[in-house]
Amino acid sequence: MLSRTLFFDPTLGKKGLKRTMPLWVTHFIIWVMAMPVMLANVIGDNYRHAEMLEISEYVYYTVFIGGTLMACFFCAVIAGVLNNYLMSARSTSFYHSMPVRRSTVFSTHLIVTLGSVLIPAAVVGLMTWLVELGMGVRGGGVYILKWWGMYGLMCLFFTGFALLCIHVTGHVAAAPIIYAILNFTAVAVEAVVRYIPTMFFYGVNNISDLTFTWLSPIWHIYSECRPVTHYDWVNDTHIATALEFEGIGYLFALAAVGIVMTGLAWLLYRMRHSEHAGEFIAIRPLRPVFKYCVTLGFTLILSIVLYAISYMVRYGEDDPSALWFTVCMLVAAAIGYFGSEMLLKKSFRVFKKGLPGFAVCALLILLGGASLQFDVFGIETYIPKADDIAYVEVNAHYTDYTLKILPTDAAFQRAIELHQLIIANEAENKDIWNARYSGGPVEDYSWNTTWINYDYYLQDGSKVEREYRLPAWKYRGDNAYQNVEDTFGYHRLLTDLHNDQVLVRRAYSIFFDDARLWNLQDINVHPIDGWDKGELRFSNALYGQLREAVRMDIEAGNLLEGDRYLKYGATEPMPVEECFSLSMDFVRPNEDGYEDYRYHYFTVTPKAVHTWLLLADENNYVTIEQYEQSIDGREIG
Repeated sequence: MLSRTLFFDPTLGKKGLKRTMPLWVTHFIIWVMAMPVMLANVIGDNYRHAEMLEISEYVYYTVFIGGTLMACFFCAVIAGVLNNYLMSARSTSFYHSMPVRRSTVFSTHLIVTLGSVLIPAAVVGLMTWLVELGMGVRGGGVYILKWWGMYGLMCLFFTGFALLCIHVTGHVAAAPIIYAILNFTAVAVEAVVRYIPTMFFYGVNNISDLTFTWLSPIWHIYSECRPVTHYDWVNDTHIATALEFEGIGYLFALAAVGIVMTGLAWLLYRMRHSEHAGEFIAIRPLRPVFKYCVTLGFTLILSIVLYAISYMVRYGEDDPSALWFTVCMLVAAAIGYFGSEMLLKKSFRVFKKGLPGFAVCALLILLGGASLQFDVFGIETYIPKADDIAYVEVNAHYTDYTLKILPTDAAFQRAIELHQLIIANEAENKDIWNARYSGGPVEDYSWNTTWINYDYYLQDGSKVEREYRLPAWKYRGDNAYQNVEDTFGYHRLLTDLHNDQVLVRRAYSIFFDDARLWNLQDINVHPIDGWDKGELRFSNALYGQLREAVRMDIEAGNLLEGDRYLKYGATEPMPVEECFSLSMDFVRPNEDGYEDYRYHYFTVTPKAVHTWLLLADENNYVTIEQYEQSIDGREIG
């Protein structure tokens, strides 16, 4: 006779709590140490007179840093222990012969899993609130309640995720392996897919800013979710005014997905055949999905490992071989394909019957290798159309600032022309760079080399990034600026771009359009080789004048960031004894109550006449004592 209990069977519940006692007791002890015990020490040692929001920020950080891993581990392990009977035909038959509905068994184990983590967490929250009250912190209860709620959202997701993995599989080792891998699959696959083009396509060098991190919950929580405390000035005091948790919407989305996964696990359990216990994948229609997903994963990830060991260690990254990488992909795919077949069929005799399916995989891999060799999709030569570009940023690494160029700027076409030249001269660029840095002929050391970045920001919000190693120009003589030989035309175009006053003014907007937003906080002046001002500092009272002088010299084209030489269009170096090193630190308040900082560094020559006159006048310097005394009276532009 079947039980009339629809949701919870007390006997199963008590048995489940008893079996999982070491786990939920350990879970409780860890939270006790992390919350009330640790918080008592934090308040006592550092925050005796701190604001309640600063204390609550610590509470939020526990769920952000530790809570994610706690939910991921304990929910999965407790669910695994309660449902491990599904991995044995004998235990499955025993459970299914009991007078209890399958739905009741499922829901009872679900309630025990969530209850064994959330009820102790609630007790820990109550203990934490009492500790706060006992140490004089008022108003923290609402944040502890939110802490418990956020932890509950995480537990809902990881429990549902674990249950789905458990009910898809039928082997004791399968569920934890699949659960662990799927938590990071999206990030790993996207990173590999982004990395492979960087090995073969000139200029493609972007594996950061991953798009699909939201499919890897742990990674996304640690990278995109965090507590944020907002500060404000109240009665000349910087105090916390608000506390929020960035990414709370993502946690709610995870909880919703976890509920859906729990429902899918329940449906799979109802249709699952008892005799499938012990199978690596218990749901027959999902076995091909598992096989080809494993094949794809091995093809993408293991192939890079094999290629790095067998080829890149010897030949490096500058001489890639798409042919050998294709061979590595074929080997990796074979391991993944036939290895997964062996797991599914529990036999080593899978090669003969598996050859037709692997032949299809091999054909796709050969087509992929050909696309890498011949750049079938035009990745290497791709430059966005002007109508699709919002703006492009160009940065040559021998400068300390970035040029932002709009399609309507006169310099835009020169920037595109430079990019086209770089692509067209790929072979020469690589050969010269390799000779310059790989012990080539002495003559090749006459090249001035640099890195140059192109970042296209498109109208649709996407971004195209390219990075090139470039032999910028050739020179004769004892320095890099005499008798410049502009072999490829790079020097002319770089000079035009960096001397374009529209672009320079935009790059130094802190001295022009954004001047009112930023305060000049501090400067440092050092003669590169000349008179020694010792313990003197540039007078605070002249900060405003110096900022205006720098602005005028930038506008006149006489001052740019960089080293001691005039870089753009110069034919001779500036003597070092006629240069000043000038650094300027700027600050402005932001919306979060913190401060944003900007830093500019200049080498000042007599050509920058306005700035030079101020820096060269020894009367404009004061002692350190005078400098510190006048700190509040300085000119702020």
